[in-house]
Amino acid sequence: MRASITCNNYFSCDCFSITVAAGAGCGESLDQLMTLASGPVELRAGPADDCDAATLIYGTADRAVIDPVVGVFSAEGRDLSAALIDSYVQQDFVNQTASEVVATIAAQYGILAEVIPTFDNIGRYFADGYTRLSLGDFSRYRSNWDLIVQLAREQNFDVYMAGPTLYFGPSICVAADPVQVNLCDVISMQFQQNMRLNTPLGVAVQTWDSQQATASRGVASSAIAAVTSATGSGTSYLFTQPNLTAEQADAKAAMYIREVCRLGSQIRIQMPWNLNINPRRIISVAGSGTSFDGWYTVDFVERLFSTTSGAIQSVLATVWSP
Repeated sequence: MRASITCNNYFSCDCFSITVAAGAGCGESLDQLMTLASGPVELRAGPADDCDAATLIYGTADRAVIDPVVGVFSAEGRDLSAALIDSYVQQDFVNQTASEVVATIAAQYGILAEVIPTFDNIGRYFADGYTRLSLGDFSRYRSNWDLIVQLAREQNFDVYMAGPTLYFGPSICVAADPVQVNLCDVISMQFQQNMRLNTPLGVAVQTWDSQQATASRGVASSAIAAVTSATGSGTSYLFTQPNLTAEQADAKAAMYIREVCRLGSQIRIQMPWNLNINPRRIISVAGSGTSFDGWYTVDFVERLFSTTSGAIQSVLATVWSP
């Protein structure tokens, strides 16, 4: 009867909610639907008997409700990363790479993983090597998912669930074959400019070598900051990350300044469902008659379905930068 599927590009889980009719002539009974909700839930777009229907989300239900008066079943839940978000087990990873840590955690929770290998040991240096304390009273990580996201950030990787599989590796957002979006294809289109990000911007990455007991700092600035740096005005962002070389700190600062600057211009679109538009895809916007026409990276898609209003999706995208 109704469905909502939210997918994002923010190192957080995707989520869903559904409402299904039950009873005679409507498929499973309320009891059967409640039983099914205890297992994996897959929402697909297409006819029920179409094996090629596109998977919109694969996850588990967090809450299920039955209403015997009107004969409907409702459920809401998240993708499989929910198991990692909700887990708080203390574990110490000694002399392991980031990819080995991620593969180990995924295996502990029965999650399929596509992990691109990394080669440097991660964590703090001690006399016998490197160690990463994932959780516990003296840890900064609140969950296994927090640890995995931090490892992805340190490796300049992306991490997300693709159906039942956890992907940990370089971003696969490529500029080839962008999805064309014209004014005639949409219900509404709004361009947003973050005026605060039009000011000079600077980023600093503070790091230290726990083996050599030395500290260093990497810095980067936006183009407008380079021009107006003499005024000393603008916004600065400070990040900390251990065990980087000076060159690595500069590279991290450059990565962070790109991430901040890309939030300066955004586009919000409401349109009928287009299953080719998903987080991490490039869309090419044209036909607005403004300077905002161009390429954008999709960060957020919310798809709504109703038997009365049809299939509508909302898209949030930010300016694409190579």
